[in-house]
Parts: sequence; structure tokens; C-alpha cells
Amino acid sequence: MFRILLLDSLTILALPFLLFISWWRRRHPNPERRMLIIQLGKIGDMVCTTPLFRALHEADPTCAITIMCLSGPAEIIKENPYLSGILALHEDRFSGLRGRITLCGRLLRDRYNVTVCVLPGTFNALLGLWSCAPRKLHVTGGRIGPIGKFFHLFFTDRLSYERGTRTYDHYMNIAKKLGAAPTPYKHEVFLTEAEQRAADEWMEQKKITGKRYTILSLTAGNVLKEWPLDRFIEVARFLLEKYNMMVLFSSSDMDRTMRARMMLGSEQGIDAGGLPLRVLAGVIKRASLFISVDTGPLYIAHAFGVPLIDIVGPVDPKEQPPMESERVVLVLPPSDIHPTSFVAETLRVSNEEQRRALDAIKVEDLQKAIQKLMHVS
Repeated sequence: MFRILLLDSLTILALPFLLFISWWRRRHPNPERRMLIIQLGKIGDMVCTTPLFRALHEADPTCAITIMCLSGPAEIIKENPYLSGILALHEDRFSGLRGRITLCGRLLRDRYNVTVCVLPGTFNALLGLWSCAPRKLHVTGGRIGPIGKFFHLFFTDRLSYERGTRTYDHYMNIAKKLGAAPTPYKHEVFLTEAEQRAADEWMEQKKITGKRYTILSLTAGNVLKEWPLDRFIEVARFLLEKYNMMVLFSSSDMDRTMRARMMLGSEQGIDAGGLPLRVLAGVIKRASLFISVDTGPLYIAHAFGVPLIDIVGPVDPKEQPPMESERVVLVLPPSDIHPTSFVAETLRVSNEEQRRALDAIKVEDLQKAIQKLMHVS
């Protein structure tokens, strides 16, 4: 908290200087055409932002687009052909108060023509101001505090993000604001041949090459969005017994995948936990079915067109979850249970409605969804 307050204070003191530099660069723009996109969400948020990258690149292929993001999302957007650079916020050189000041200095020096903060956030706005880009777009909404609202006033372009807004529509509104035409709804993840080969070699070691398998992603990176493990195991048994499909358990929590295998009591419960993210993406790409709560790997599966089931739980289904189609089934809680977790207001504190949203989704609901998707897998 002290570090945040100090950075906020430093930015407020430096505002006259930052605004002067922005004004000067507006009169003397960088001829190289550079854009910075600030997206500090997690893996799923990043995959959902990829249509914006494509739209902005198609509007101006000569503009070099850099993305600032967290380290996990940085991994999943490697090889994206619409990006020229990735600035990972969690690099050691940017950690701590001294590192954050170093980052602000880096943004000041990089001479971006345009900076885009795609979602609300005081820290996003602070970083956008330090870029001193002649054109700066910031999004307000959610629970942004008074300092964030103050910073918001010094951006040249502004948008609001309201609860219930589909993120794809929001990103296309950003594209239109910047003069780019909307691009079709499609999430994208790009793998190299070497990465896919590494995934295929792992599958060969596990003796699943050429076989039909389902991936059950057991965790969400947020304990308040996780479905009970014993229900995942019942779903795994249903897949094994009714469809003779192999089951892979995936999670960054190695203990959870080990417990899942022990509970299943079957050699067909294969542990895919702990795989490097881009190798896991290659395994997901070959899957016949993907099942999880609303979390990052689910969006990777969606990018590859893998049939998937999203256990929506407390998440607002109108915002970011994949749109329902013949390859996508959203398993929702009963209609009397209302969403409590939103893109701009991620749920972090447990409440009764959140628990009800997950507890109300039964194994039978998943079985019906599986039966619905079997004809396309």
C-alpha cells in the first residue's frame, strides 16, 4: 500500500512535466508509429483481448504494438503476429518500488504515439500517464478509486466499462475509437512447430497419441471460482464409463492433481499438471473435450476450437465467457442466483451468493452438457 501511495504521489507531482511532454510529442510525433496496450488481467483476459490486437494491426500494419502485461499472460501471447513487443510487468528489473520507478522511466523514454488502457484501474492509468503518449485512451468503471478517476481526466480519449458489457464488444469499441474496423469474434493463440512437437512428444510418452481424451482443469487461480473436486471425479468416471474417453487432470496445483488421480483410482486419470503453459496449450489443442470453471486454459481451448464446457459459477455469463455455440456449452447456476464476479470487479472475498452459484451446479448438469457436445468432438 505504501508503494502504491508513493507512486501515486510521485505521479501527481510529475503531472505538469508529463503533460508538457505529451503536448510536445503531439507537435513532434514519433515517425516510427508505436502503440502501447496495457492489459494487466490474467491469462483468460489476455486471450480475450486478442481480437483487439488483430483489429489494430489490420488498421495500420506499420504501427508497432507493444503489450504490457503480467508474466503468465506474457507466455500465452508469444508468437502473436500482431504484436511487436511484450513488456512483462513482473520482470525482476520492474519489481519493488525502485523497479516501478524504473518502469515509469522506461515508458517515458519509449515514445509511444498511442497508449491504450483496455480496462479500468488506477495503476493502469498511472502507467498510461507516464508513457506521455500524445494520444492516451483510458477506461473507467468498476471500483476505480478517486485517484484513478483523477488520473482519468488527463487522457485524451475515454470510455466507460459497465457491468454486463461483453468484453469483445468493449474491445471493438476501443478499436473503433482508434479508427480501426471491428474484426470477427475469434480468440487466438499461436504455437510454434517446436512447441506443438514438445506437446506431441509428451502425449506419446503418456500413450494418448491419436486417442480421444478430455481435459479437466481442476483449479481457477481463484479459490472462490473453484468447483468441488469430488464432482470433477464423478464427471471423470462418467466419461470413462459411458464414452471410454481418457481423462487428463490439469492444474498448477500439483497436490490437487495428485489427489484427483488417487480419488479416481484409475490409470486413465493422467496427470497433466505442472506442464509449461505453452506445452499444455499444445495438449489442449489436440483434446476432444475441455471442461473447467471460467479460467485461463478454458480460453486457450476456445481459441483452438476445442469443444468445451464452462462451469460459469459466480461469473457474469454476459461479459467474458465464450459465446454458446454447437462447440461451447455454458453450465449456469439456477436463474435465481445472480452473478457476483465481473471483469472489472473480480470476486476475491467469499460470499453466500458465490458459494450458492458453485454448489448449485451438479454433476448431472455436466453430464447433460457432455452428451450435447459428443457429436462434435
